[in-house]
Amino acid sequence: EFATFLKVLGSYPMDMHV
Repeated sequence: EFATFLKVLGSYPMDMHV
């Protein structure tokens, strides 16, 4: 669950993370 979410966030730049 969280592992996948964190993995996706790590794949994308923090700028995309709203």
